[in-house]
Amino acid sequence: EEQEGPYVFVMAIVKRVHFDEDVPYYTVLRADTGTEQRAENAWMEPLTDYHGIQAATRAAHETVLSATYRSVSAREQHAIRALSVKP
Repeated sequence: EEQEGPYVFVMAIVKRVHFDEDVPYYTVLRADTGTEQRAENAWMEPLTDYHGIQAATRAAHETVLSATYRSVSAREQHAIRALSVKP
């Protein structure tokens, strides 16, 4: 079966393993929001590469504004700063 994106990936830590009719599922702690949620084994992909873990950790702690700010020009960054300080 083929599936198409876009895909959204979330870094999480497995907190508990549960079994429902011999099929495991997990309670995970999301790195971005700090909330717990259920995750199915088929949805999960382990992070084993050091650089991948570091990149995922940085991404989990970035806000939409900081991600946007990092990817725009200096002129646009100035405009974002100006907008963010207005009451």
